[in-house]
Amino acid sequence: MNAPMPILDQRSLQAHLVTLAEKDVNEMACFVAAQSERTTESVEAHLRWFLLENPARHPEDPLGFGLRLADQLAGCILCVPQAFRLGNERIPMMGSSSFYVDNRYRGHGGRIFLKYSRLAARQPLFGTSANAESAALWKAAGARPIPYSDAELFGILHWPPVAEEFIHRRFSSRWLSRLARSSISILRDYFVH
Repeated sequence: MNAPMPILDQRSLQAHLVTLAEKDVNEMACFVAAQSERTTESVEAHLRWFLLENPARHPEDPLGFGLRLADQLAGCILCVPQAFRLGNERIPMMGSSSFYVDNRYRGHGGRIFLKYSRLAARQPLFGTSANAESAALWKAAGARPIPYSDAELFGILHWPPVAEEFIHRRFSSRWLSRLARSSISILRDYFVH
């Protein structure tokens, strides 16, 4: 009498963490498109621009990290370098984007995030958005959300250059844009002090 063959659950297969490279862009696009319910073509065009043409990217920067099961991408987090300014100081940071794990393998998402979070040894990390599951991972890693918000926010800390650029683009007038910048500076100084 033959013993019945065990049925292998996909979760029981060995999951491998991988560093994603340019050769993986098409596969990343297919996976992200399936997870986000967008077209592969639009996602791939975005990823090529977002990842490969990013002027802040250095050759040693990974494009992201993925989880492979049976040679199939089952999860990913993409790495998006960005330079921030504080006064005259340029601060390079590594952002995360498109953190997806296929529903069947959600238990493995922490491994992908842990791999990404190890980049903090080289430079500061930031996240642009997070669902409840990934927000819990960010908090466990020591991240702090923007206080009193439950949504993604963008804060402008130094308004005069923003006002100047807006006026210049809107009216193509350097004189008007400088006037707007000085007016914003006066208002800011009045309310801040």
